[in-house]
Amino acid sequence: MNYVKSNKNMYGLVGAFIVACLAFFGFIDSYAIYLCFAAYALGALIAPKEKEVIIVMSMEDKLENIFTEMINGLNNLGSNVKMEREFSKKLSEFKENSFDLIHYLKKSKTHDINHENFFNFRKMISDYVPNLIHSFENIPQEFWMYKKDGKTFIEKVNEQMSMINQGLKDISIAYYDKSMKAVDIQNALVKDKFEKGFEIDTIQE
Repeated sequence: MNYVKSNKNMYGLVGAFIVACLAFFGFIDSYAIYLCFAAYALGALIAPKEKEVIIVMSMEDKLENIFTEMINGLNNLGSNVKMEREFSKKLSEFKENSFDLIHYLKKSKTHDINHENFFNFRKMISDYVPNLIHSFENIPQEFWMYKKDGKTFIEKVNEQMSMINQGLKDISIAYYDKSMKAVDIQNALVKDKFEKGFEIDTIQE
């Protein structure tokens, strides 16, 4: 909070003002300036604490903000950047699979935002892929096929994009596998309940 508007400053000014008024009307003859400082310090010392306004965001709201941030990040990936054709295909694949996973996560509500998989997924969208895209802006097109350490720039970025896509696939499988296990459990329950047949009780009206 701004100190000028704080309780400490207000109480201190009131104390100093009272002493100044007493000095003006002759009730204090000497050391008035020092007493003003002392009154200000005393007022600031006895001032009540500021009321703190704490905004508590629910986990659902926090998740919604995170997903909105991730979706906006995906929408902005590759905008107005000239990229090599194969890389563009890999980027489109990444964006499509990312949107699918986000849609699944928003509906499932069973994930932990502090889990390593979720952290890595966010980093892919916020850091890893954008950094690769920015490299197309930093390196002139005539150097895209220039070889260094046995590989061209294009080969290197495509290789990295392929690894990111594979990492996203692994993360997606880890999440989707939870739903598949739930289906397997449900399937076992259904088979146990209905496979052998069951009697239907007549409903008496």
